[in-house]
Amino acid sequence: MKITRFTLILLFLFLFSGTSTFAQDQLKIDSLSALLLSAEGEERLTLLIDLSIELNRVDPEQSFDYAEDALRLARQIGKTELIYEAMVNQGAHYQGRYMDKDALRTFEEALAFCEEKDYIKGKADVLYRIGRLYFWMRDYDQSDDYLNQSIAIARDIKDLSIEAQVLRAQASNLARRAQFEEAFEKYNSSIEVATEANDHEILALCYSEIGGLYFGQGDFEEAIMNYQEAKKYRLQLGKMKDAAWMDAFVGNCYTSLARYNQALESYLAALPVFEEYNDTRGISNVYNGMAIIYEAQNFYEKAEEFYLKKLEISRAMGDQSEIALTLNNLGILFSKQAFDTISSVYGQEILDSIIEEPTDKYLQYYSKAINYFQQSLEITRELNNQQQIAQTLNNIGLNYLHSGKLDLAESYFEQSLVISEELQDARELAMCYLNLGGINLHKGMYDRALNDLNQSLDYALEINVLDIIETVYLNMSQVYERLNNHRRALDYYKLHSSIKDSITNKSTRDAMADMQVKYETDVLEKNNQLLMTKSELDGARLRQQRIAIIFFIFVLLAISGMGVLLIRQSNQRKRTNKELSQKNDLITEQKKEITDSIHYASRIQSALMPPGDYIDKLIPERFILYMPRDIVSGDYYWLTEKNEKVVCIAADCTGHGVPGAFMSMLGISFLNEIVSRHEEVHTDVILNELRAQVIKSLHQTGKEGGSQDGMDVALFILDLKKMTLEFSGANNPLFLFRNGEMIELKSDKMPIGIHTRADIPFTRHNIEIEKNDMIYTFSDGYPDQFGGPHQKKFMIKNFKKLLAEIHNDPPEAQKKALIDSLNSWMTETEQVDDIIVIGVRI
Repeated sequence: MKITRFTLILLFLFLFSGTSTFAQDQLKIDSLSALLLSAEGEERLTLLIDLSIELNRVDPEQSFDYAEDALRLARQIGKTELIYEAMVNQGAHYQGRYMDKDALRTFEEALAFCEEKDYIKGKADVLYRIGRLYFWMRDYDQSDDYLNQSIAIARDIKDLSIEAQVLRAQASNLARRAQFEEAFEKYNSSIEVATEANDHEILALCYSEIGGLYFGQGDFEEAIMNYQEAKKYRLQLGKMKDAAWMDAFVGNCYTSLARYNQALESYLAALPVFEEYNDTRGISNVYNGMAIIYEAQNFYEKAEEFYLKKLEISRAMGDQSEIALTLNNLGILFSKQAFDTISSVYGQEILDSIIEEPTDKYLQYYSKAINYFQQSLEITRELNNQQQIAQTLNNIGLNYLHSGKLDLAESYFEQSLVISEELQDARELAMCYLNLGGINLHKGMYDRALNDLNQSLDYALEINVLDIIETVYLNMSQVYERLNNHRRALDYYKLHSSIKDSITNKSTRDAMADMQVKYETDVLEKNNQLLMTKSELDGARLRQQRIAIIFFIFVLLAISGMGVLLIRQSNQRKRTNKELSQKNDLITEQKKEITDSIHYASRIQSALMPPGDYIDKLIPERFILYMPRDIVSGDYYWLTEKNEKVVCIAADCTGHGVPGAFMSMLGISFLNEIVSRHEEVHTDVILNELRAQVIKSLHQTGKEGGSQDGMDVALFILDLKKMTLEFSGANNPLFLFRNGEMIELKSDKMPIGIHTRADIPFTRHNIEIEKNDMIYTFSDGYPDQFGGPHQKKFMIKNFKKLLAEIHNDPPEAQKKALIDSLNSWMTETEQVDDIIVIGVRI
């Protein structure tokens, strides 16, 4: 199994929201101080406020002195606007020092002053500031209240800049509540108003925060476009350092997309600006990105050098979050080195060798990595950073996995999975399922491994993270190889190889080398040796060329030997062809007999499913798209009536073909028994009992080598008199469309069968239904079908879009649209799994 990796790149979404974000240019402070010596009146007041802002991070005591001097001078001058400006500057000083109570008190005093003086614009502004302060205090309801008051006044007085700021702040609140669609709408409204106001500062803030939002969702291409738009406005404002931060964020995006040459170009654009302004946080961010790139290209010593430089900066700043991040990345680096060291002995089958030899000796290779991870985990728990906790737990689990401690590794992955599901972190969910799939692969639980890997692939394809997709394809190839399905194994290995080549191709390395040499030429003039020298890079390339030459000679000798062997085999093949021809007639006859038997089994399976006229009686407006991959199917549907309620299930059994069909018949038999036994039926009760029956009948214990068969199901009960719906799901959800909007009833992430969470009861969802609601249940066969121009999965998000387009059509028209869309997607591609989709119109 290939080692999996997850490099944490921390991004603060609201990085530019404060008054002053990073260490300021000393030259600017000196210039302002010189001007202050001879300034008087309002000019002096403006300089005092500017100095207070500039010094807030570097010299807070002097900053506060200037803020108090500004307030005293403003009161002497006696202008309402100037007094207000000095008051909120003092509040901003407190806010910048994280003294939230003092900041709130000062802003409330400013609000009372504005009300006393009837200063309406000041009132709108300070209400916005109070709302923003409550946002940072995580009291979003209070924040909303003050922001709503502010925007009402801003619109009354037609102050577009304040209105745009409030809209942006409201978008931030929505994003923190994970209401992302609404957040994007607010950001777009803020951009429209700011454009009308020609306020480039707010436009820059909006685009940078939208970029951060897309980054957090894993949509790196959209993030790049928005960061570049923000950079444009930063440059127009003459804020070179803030523009450099946009370059750094773009570098983070390209790194996440494994486009390392473009990432390096972005980092190298930012670094000289950070150095010029002595922006230690910016330099630290670039060091982190550079380290990740070197690590990805297997330059471990250089990666460690940059990580340690970053760690030194983070400790000097006392930034616990950045310290935790860097410790985590050092853990990843040493984990990868440990894996390479051990694999040099065992080769590609390293994990098989380790698992077959139960011992603790391999832990010593990973001890340094685990130590770094544990230090990082301790800090992230103190900070209560759930996302970083999940990532670090995953990384610790990986180290135990690669040292052969599968049960210990699984416990860490499960902990990470729980947190990641709560956060709906697509990238971390992809990693969790990838790693759990790896464990089940090496435990011999191949069906469970495929289920985990398919879930990982869904999340990874959704956000287009190539390194995870590549590893999923490799692991799926290994699963199918062990199942003796060599065709599927080869298909997935080809997919793995094509993506791997796109990540680590030679042109990428050459482009990186060119940019490194260019940057070295610039920085050598300043005596800063920050990157690899050209000689180091050439040396590394020469070593790689020597290895390639030796490998080529070895392959040539091997091919020569194989040539001799093939000649001998050819002679033998001629002798056996005659025998094979004779046996072929016998095999053909046997195949016909087997096929006839399977066709007969198909008729039995069809007879067990409810007939069309019975279904028409229960739910007349419906369609059932049922497409077995083979003659018989592992997917099945089942409906019945109980106490004037309709019970309907769409199920996906382990495997397809004959093994899946056996499981489907078992499931139908159990369902008939369970429903008939209960006077009142509920979806969760049915699934709990169905799981218990499957585990008991198949003698499942969860031990290695035991039965791992089971099924994923979506079960709903319709009460058309009371207009209610119950739903429970085992890995498969239910979609309900109403008035053009989709409601998703989520399933429990566990199957009908043995599982680590088999002692947890299934969840029952209850929802009222309305006339013309459209309900869908389905297996994973449709969204998992490969096709299209790049031979990718159809994906659940495209399946949702298709249903959204057709849900108002008559059910039979919907069925035809689903078939047409599938055929168009597949073209010449074979169907990879059984397919079932059930649609019901209320």
